[in-house]
Amino acid sequence: MNKFLVFILIFVFIFLLYKKENETPDIRINSFLMNNTAASVDKKITRPIEKILFQIGEIEDIKSESVYEKNIIDIYLKNKPFLNKGEIKDEIMRDILLEKEKIGTGAEILFDENFDEIYDVLIGVVSDNNAKDYGELYKKAENIKDEFLKLKRRNKVKIKGDEEQTLYLFYKSPYFSNLKLTNDAIKKEISNINANFGGGYYETENNIVELNSLNKFQSMEDIEKRIINIEGKPIKLEDIFEIEKTVKIPKTKLTLINGKRGLIVAVSKTKGANGFLFNREVSKLVKKLNEKYGGVEIIYNKKLFQNDILYFEILANNGTSFAETKNIVMKGEKFLQENKIKNYTAFVGYFPPKINSKVFEGVEKPNFAAFVIKTKDKNKIKTKFENFFKNNFAIIQIKTNYKNPIKVKISNRNFDNFIKQKENLKKELEKVSEIAFFSDNWGSETFSQGIKVNENLAVLNGISPVEIFNFLNGFYNGITLTYYFKDDVKIPVVLKGREFVDINSLAIYSNKVKKIIPIGEFVKIEPKLIYPKILRSNNEYYAIFVIEPNNVQVKRKIKQILKNNYNYEILKN
Repeated sequence: MNKFLVFILIFVFIFLLYKKENETPDIRINSFLMNNTAASVDKKITRPIEKILFQIGEIEDIKSESVYEKNIIDIYLKNKPFLNKGEIKDEIMRDILLEKEKIGTGAEILFDENFDEIYDVLIGVVSDNNAKDYGELYKKAENIKDEFLKLKRRNKVKIKGDEEQTLYLFYKSPYFSNLKLTNDAIKKEISNINANFGGGYYETENNIVELNSLNKFQSMEDIEKRIINIEGKPIKLEDIFEIEKTVKIPKTKLTLINGKRGLIVAVSKTKGANGFLFNREVSKLVKKLNEKYGGVEIIYNKKLFQNDILYFEILANNGTSFAETKNIVMKGEKFLQENKIKNYTAFVGYFPPKINSKVFEGVEKPNFAAFVIKTKDKNKIKTKFENFFKNNFAIIQIKTNYKNPIKVKISNRNFDNFIKQKENLKKELEKVSEIAFFSDNWGSETFSQGIKVNENLAVLNGISPVEIFNFLNGFYNGITLTYYFKDDVKIPVVLKGREFVDINSLAIYSNKVKKIIPIGEFVKIEPKLIYPKILRSNNEYYAIFVIEPNNVQVKRKIKQILKNNYNYEILKN
């Protein structure tokens, strides 16, 4: 009996120790809200979801990162043996779906089913003479993905480093109002003929009958010929819009495979599948695809050469642009080539597919890059590569050899007070001559042009402020009308102005006064400060300052600054 008790205590101790050391969150929620700033995403999505989560007793901590158009909420559960993560995840999903109306209108909330997934094989697809532009490269990667989906032992197959396909309906005239149409009217009509929701099912004696719409958009051609009804008049969509399908070139994501622009097809095998047979299938298929397309290469295979893979991350100072990070990476590539490294892949601006437990997929960052390097001399190359970055780029922080900096976390429940404290702390740290470098993880704020609407004047003319914002949002940023699916790829249909024009040259149609009114009569442009990232933990705004060097003198001065005016914590590395 005593032996059994000792065994249980050892098990509990190991369990708790593992949870303490494991920084990976237990559950992740991704949310998206088009054309919204980090502050707006935080207000409309992050805080309402947090409010729901804080009612669940098994949750220990909640961390969120809100950026432009999206956020990640990481949930850490309490250290309890035999805790059923699946049941808690189901509870979270149910509670959020029940409270969906309290979360930002139009928000898409995804519970990441692939959170713990590690890819077994990464396939590189590069441009060649047959793929002269990004659209052709993407199409090539799509064809290769389709081939991998035919494998018996594959599980997930995804294209990484890409941007989503979009079908644009461009206004044929800068003055959409000349047609006496509104974005809301168009969206309503298209939603009515392209129902993207299921109606459930019922069972008969021999069959299950699904109540789903079969009248959905299937292709670009289907959309062009579709007729909508405006004020009793049937109109073809192609008569009022220029319809184009595009694959957006990633602005802050770049994959370089041995120096060439490429994309990654990430493949995982089914659970329990024979690894030898799976690898044989993959190798045979890659050979076949090279004969057909060219430029197809296995850049990582977990079973065959994981011991020869060096994974390497760099993080430039906050505020470093994507172009600057790309330049650093290209110089790093040149260094690898000079050191006879022939096989490497660089991921600029985004995290690579997860190939082991140490590679953790995160939010895209313009100042981030990673390398997957194939070499039999990992330790030697790692040391030389680290020294190269240290000697040539003073602002670079390297994950593989972090210098044990001082990490200070400050927090506050009130946003305005937190911003004041964050900025004050920056000023105080700048005065400490012994500090060589510091940064915080919010990034550099920028000024933007805000729109202030004269609501009284707008209402007198029969136009609501919401109509004005919807019109401007649709013209400049695009408004998603609906979606259609090609295989498993979700393709948005977006209404948008083709070119940028001065806001004062736009006009909106008023049904009340039956005339076209210039937008400039209602709006005033004012400067506004925008933060690229909003971070919250356990219902508080927080920032982590990284400060170098780490010595007794610097640490003492930092504590003197912090002790009276800040809610702070000095974190362990």
